Amino acid sequence: ALEPGNNEFEWDGFDNNKNLYTSGQFTYEVTAVNNNDDQISVEKTIKGVVTGINLSDEEPVIYVNSTPLSISQIINVNMVEDTEI
Repeated sequence: ALEPGNNEFEWDGFDNNKNLYTSGQFTYEVTAVNNNDDQISVEKTIKGVVTGINLSDEEPVIYVNSTPLSISQIINVNMVEDTEI
């Protein structure tokens, strides 16, 4: 369980038995409850490197770590130092 508020996690690519998953796209699920154990909505975000842009459709698609995102899903874009990539 995590404390209320914003939380971050980083997955190392291993399962609970220390087996390394092969490369690919993965999803994650977050469930949150309030003090009465009622399920509440959660805003999920990701951070990553822009790996592509597709401008050929009606709405541009930005690929972050190869995950397609519509331009309306992008909250913030920052430049990083080469050492962070």
